[in-house]
Amino acid sequence: MSQLVRRYGSRALPILQIIQQQGEQPLQHHAGYSDLELRYVIEHEQVQQLEDLLVRRTSLAICGELTPSLVAEIAELMADLRGWNSTQRQHHLHSCCASLARQHGLTRLNPTLFQEETRHVSQ
Repeated sequence: MSQLVRRYGSRALPILQIIQQQGEQPLQHHAGYSDLELRYVIEHEQVQQLEDLLVRRTSLAICGELTPSLVAEIAELMADLRGWNSTQRQHHLHSCCASLARQHGLTRLNPTLFQEETRHVSQ
C-alpha cells in the first residue's frame, strides 16, 4: 500500500480499491508491482506503447529493474489489454527493446536483436 502511495500519491486510492476488491497478484518477475496496478495504469493513463509504460509510467527503467523476463511479462500484459496478437506483441517488444538499447544502453534485454543492429559494416 505504501508503495502505491509513493508512486501515485492521491491517485493511488482507485488502485487500492481495485486491489481490495479483486485481490493483488504480484508480477511473476517483479513482486514490487502487481498485475492490477499495471492494468490500471495502462487503461487509465491510455498507455499504447510498451516503452511508454516502462520508461515514463513506472520507475522500472529508471531504477534499473528491467530484465528480459520482466519486459516479456509486461509485454504480454499489454498485449492482453490492447488486443495485440502474437505478431503485434513481438513487434512492440522488439521495438521497445531496440529503443531502450539505442537511447539508454540497455542492450542486455535482447542481445541477439542488438548484436544484429550494432554490427559494423566490416563484419
